Amino acid sequence: MEAQAACPLCALRVLQAQMSAESVRKAAEAQPFVKGLHAPADEYARRLAACGSCPSHKADMLCAECGSYTAYRARLLSATCPFPAGSRW
Repeated sequence: MEAQAACPLCALRVLQAQMSAESVRKAAEAQPFVKGLHAPADEYARRLAACGSCPSHKADMLCAECGSYTAYRARLLSATCPFPAGSRW
């Protein structure tokens, strides 16, 4: 009898449960810096600090407004903060 293939959504949920805010931040910062694509280090740190004090920042790693990992969104130079009352960065 063949083994049933795992549900991709279930597999994703398992992976997400194993992730921590620190592992997401490290993965985002491990990406090579590309001028014009990524925010400079000081801007990235400022954005992360703003996200950290935001009421929409969940589990120390997710934005409840857009669903993105804040460490990745804050690193993109062209990204904006999606907070409904106005961008926090």
